[in-house]
Amino acid sequence: MTGRGGRGIAQTIPPILHVPRAFQHTKEPTSCDAQVRRTRSGVMSLTSSAIAEYLANYAANFQEEYRRLTAFPPAGAGYPALQVSPYLGPGTLDVIVSPDGVAIYRLSPDDSWLATGPGLVVDTESRRSAAGTVTGPTGKFTGLYLVVSKTPLSDEIWSGSLGPLVDEAASRADQCEFRVRLTDLTRIEVLQRLTFGAFGCILDLHLRGPETALWKPLIVRRLGFVTAGGKHRRFFEHLELSPHVDAAAWDRRAIPTRVQVDVRYAFGSAFALAGRNDGTIDLNTGAWVQPFFDRLSVLVLLCQFLGFRNDCRSDLI
Repeated sequence: MTGRGGRGIAQTIPPILHVPRAFQHTKEPTSCDAQVRRTRSGVMSLTSSAIAEYLANYAANFQEEYRRLTAFPPAGAGYPALQVSPYLGPGTLDVIVSPDGVAIYRLSPDDSWLATGPGLVVDTESRRSAAGTVTGPTGKFTGLYLVVSKTPLSDEIWSGSLGPLVDEAASRADQCEFRVRLTDLTRIEVLQRLTFGAFGCILDLHLRGPETALWKPLIVRRLGFVTAGGKHRRFFEHLELSPHVDAAAWDRRAIPTRVQVDVRYAFGSAFALAGRNDGTIDLNTGAWVQPFFDRLSVLVLLCQFLGFRNDCRSDLI
């Protein structure tokens, strides 16, 4: 597999990196600046302090709902106590607010992923390597994929510089901390720089616009990005992209309802990836359907499992 011409990579990535069908290369070579100009719309109406306050409130409600679901019945639902979300903490989530979107992410300080993946190695056509995957000293596949830009990448994108960030605010909910900053960059520019051009310049995530439903962010989990040569690198434990910067999307009155959806969706994702450390790109287009079991049915099934088939008729319980 090669990154040449920007074709074929989405069809040949093995299970270590789970990619939705909508995830493709950009169709034609185009400068990143041109992509940015087409998306420079939307009006940012919130301050960093307002978003920081919202996120602290959201995380507190998220944690409370998580505790309720993981508590043993009858007080709770008896869910397994999995680490389903960075909003549970501990750690810091960085938040970059653009005029047309918001990026929320948590980076890993550990560079061990460079030996095992999953990750994308960014290069340009003029210096492209021959291989589409990266191998280690033993010649074995490392879980890193080479993606190549047909057009030159700016120094800002190559270095991952986010430029001047202003109006900084901070908040926290228990052990989950937030650092919120505003930028004049568009959300695509932010995405390009966060991923050194892998997303937004080479690969097109088909980001949804502000007309779409609220609370449906695109989420990247456990995926690293590194420039050819290894000078610049980032590993995202969590990268969340939302196109909504209007006040309705950040209204604290909706938080209790939102966490009802988000916590269960986080559990559904955790169940689907249980026991695996794969990188994922979640378009968040569906919802986890929670199975329904009434208590009587569960008791009948348990009796049947234990062998009391003749004495466990539901009409006798």
